[in-house]
Amino acid sequence: MARHTMPKPFPAATGVVKGAGSVVRGAQSGFVRAYALLLLMRLADSPVNAGAGIVLLVEGIAYVAGWFAYPLAAFYIARAFGRQNVYYRYIAAYNWAVVLQVGLLLAVTALAGSGLLPRNLGAFLSLAGTAAILAYQWFIARAVFAATIGGALAMVAIDLTLGIVIDGWATHILMAGAGQAG
Repeated sequence: MARHTMPKPFPAATGVVKGAGSVVRGAQSGFVRAYALLLLMRLADSPVNAGAGIVLLVEGIAYVAGWFAYPLAAFYIARAFGRQNVYYRYIAAYNWAVVLQVGLLLAVTALAGSGLLPRNLGAFLSLAGTAAILAYQWFIARAVFAATIGGALAMVAIDLTLGIVIDGWATHILMAGAGQAG
């Protein structure tokens, strides 16, 4: 009797990590947690006067785009450098780092927006949190991929650039929908 298996998201990576199923499930649950935290953060700190449904729709589309953009880029980076064997481990660690990132930024945003802190201190905490997150992402790339210092920095820069582009696109769409875009 022939065995039927579900297709993998990246067929070339099939079987490269022993026990990849549990790592992939961990990666997927990390994405779901990060998405829930992201929506809470964006609804609390929406840059436009748009309804919750519009914000959820646009941010949902942007999240899916981001969900695929960097992991897809990381897949091709891993393949280019012969590191496919650790790709799923890297993505699982990366996803949990995103959960921490969104949780930290949500806490800082809530604290800064509460008025309990002076504005400059809130801005500093946001900057310090972002720097800590970027350093942690660098550490993950360096440790899991055994990347050089520059290679790990490049991976963080690619992730950051993709995030800025996707977030800018979502903000522009929301502002255009609210009649605030130029």
